[in-house]
Amino acid sequence: MRYIDLFAGIGGFRYALDSIGLDCVFTSEIDKIPTKMYKILYNEESIHGDITEIDAVTIPDHDLLVGGFPCQGFSKNGKREGFEYKTGHLFMEALRVAEEKKPKFVLLENVVGLLSHDKRKTIAIMLKSLTDAGYSVDFQIMISTDFGIPQKRERVFIVGVLNHTYEDWTETKFPQVNRTKVEVKDYYSDIKSFNFPFPIGTNKDVTFESIAEKDLENVEYLEIGDFIKDLGDNNFRVKDGTIQGYADFKAIPYYTTLDYAFPTSKTRRGRVKQGITKTLDQPAMIAVFDGKGFRRITALEAFRLQGFPDESYHKLKDKFVESHLYKRPARSVTIPIVKALGEVIQEYMTNVIDNEE
Repeated sequence: MRYIDLFAGIGGFRYALDSIGLDCVFTSEIDKIPTKMYKILYNEESIHGDITEIDAVTIPDHDLLVGGFPCQGFSKNGKREGFEYKTGHLFMEALRVAEEKKPKFVLLENVVGLLSHDKRKTIAIMLKSLTDAGYSVDFQIMISTDFGIPQKRERVFIVGVLNHTYEDWTETKFPQVNRTKVEVKDYYSDIKSFNFPFPIGTNKDVTFESIAEKDLENVEYLEIGDFIKDLGDNNFRVKDGTIQGYADFKAIPYYTTLDYAFPTSKTRRGRVKQGITKTLDQPAMIAVFDGKGFRRITALEAFRLQGFPDESYHKLKDKFVESHLYKRPARSVTIPIVKALGEVIQEYMTNVIDNEE
């Protein structure tokens, strides 16, 4: 199968899909730093820039269009300006390419906040637009911890299949998805739905220890003080947005992680995670207990938290400042999830689509 990689970042989709034998025939990324990283990681020189300036006719024919369109306009951590945000229109750019090139499959990724944005009108408009372009559509929440990655990261994946059959959506294990599907159909009853066999992760027992760097030198630890207090015998108290204003916990080496962003916040809750981390974000203000104290996760661990191989980090570490080595993996996708989705799409192409045709 041939695919194109839009809003490519450092190529989370690229690594996942190349690893199962798919052929990338076009890449678009507007930002300079991830473009430089992408070229190094995939030995790729032919990277196109701003997708809004590219004539879709010139894009090579392909079977699959993929992209994690920028999420800031839909994230609960932002102002949720949606299509009005400066990058909020980029879904429409992916749609423009799909309308012109008619790939058999579309695979798009975004934050879970997309499902509730603007009273679910935004996701309804997106699915209606894909249907009008000829696609049957389905979507699902997928979680990194289900696929062997010790990170509490939930993302929405939308799948579209061109000229495919119609069937009512069935219930999923996610109440938020079920509610959204009902309301989407209330907005647009003619959306062409179907039930895509989203992969179910089975590797749920992996913990942070499996990706931890150990025996590090020159480690800097979080200061014990107002934000976090040492209660003795590896017991700690951390400020937390609970009624009492703190949370007590037992720290286990390379198992307990801590969100130390906004340490003075009185509303931030769930700072402590056992076995996993919070969702990796750009500052990567996550600490892990190593038996001596809480140290910030390393940039290599940030790459591992998205499923990138160590060689990806080592190819980049001497060419970019540390802040970008934390930031860029956080803006990527979890590779094992995309790999699993790609494998299902391959099977779907062979067992369902080819038989329809």
